[in-house]
Amino acid sequence: MILYKNAKTDRTKFEILRKIGLIVLLSRIDNYHCAEEIDLAIEKVKKVFESGLGLIPNNKKFYYLWVDENNKVSYTENKRKAAILYQEAVFQRNKKALPKFSMQVFEYTPTITQFNNKILHWCIRNKMKKENKLSYTSIVEKIIRKNLEFPNQVHDMIGVKMIVKSDTEIAQLIQDIQTFLGGSSTRKKEKNTLDKFDKKTLSKFSSKDYFVWKAIYDITLPHPMVDKINKVLHIAKECKTSCRKIEQELKKLKELKRDVVVEVQLQDINSYLLSIAKGSSTYHAQLKTNQVRNCSLYKLFPKEIYESELLKYRRSILKHKSNN
Repeated sequence: MILYKNAKTDRTKFEILRKIGLIVLLSRIDNYHCAEEIDLAIEKVKKVFESGLGLIPNNKKFYYLWVDENNKVSYTENKRKAAILYQEAVFQRNKKALPKFSMQVFEYTPTITQFNNKILHWCIRNKMKKENKLSYTSIVEKIIRKNLEFPNQVHDMIGVKMIVKSDTEIAQLIQDIQTFLGGSSTRKKEKNTLDKFDKKTLSKFSSKDYFVWKAIYDITLPHPMVDKINKVLHIAKECKTSCRKIEQELKKLKELKRDVVVEVQLQDINSYLLSIAKGSSTYHAQLKTNQVRNCSLYKLFPKEIYESELLKYRRSILKHKSNN
């Protein structure tokens, strides 16, 4: 604060306030969202879905996808056919002097539910992890972009994504999920870009070809300390130590359930492959980049203070686009 009072320019003052603000925000996230507890919750949520749907995994399969000369995505499960079509796409892109993108391979393990429905792929993620390492980037960007006051307002810390063959199968999968998570009364923030009578856009940055159904659920799980105390109890019994107080605490914790907020996303395979294809007009990572460029970037670097730098940054983006 001494540095702030003695600062001679608005920029220096803002730099100090921004760093203090980020330190406070990171501290709040760290205190509210323990990465270790989220990992434990993910394991339990995974078991809830595996048990509720009665998932039976099948053999691994592959989709081959590439970007054509119009930046559209093509894909097939036939490896030989993919190689031929990909080379043709590369040839056409070279004629137009477009950048070359490698063919992508999407590996998936289809599963059959106890309701005899087929899920091509499903995964569960921790928003505080990136490439299996602790990362605050995503949650900090979302809090800033959406003007959220507290970390607990981010409702997709744990995300479950399920992919089916076609969008017509999504309605049936929703019914399957309702058998163990509850009906529409238990869902929050439901968004559906599939139903033509109830279509909602995700954001102004979303591709018109990106379709998804998603909703927030509260899933009741045992208190995260139960597993830890069970381990202490096991050690105490092995050492022949009195376990009465530990058992009493364990009994209390078993009665204290925790509601874990989980975002469930359902997609058809066509929309999903379009969203993961690098270089395409439907690449989902590009949507995130556009969100940062148009929203959170200007909150971290306001025009009033960083105008000259922002103009240089904008010119570099325009130059990059024109070169491509």
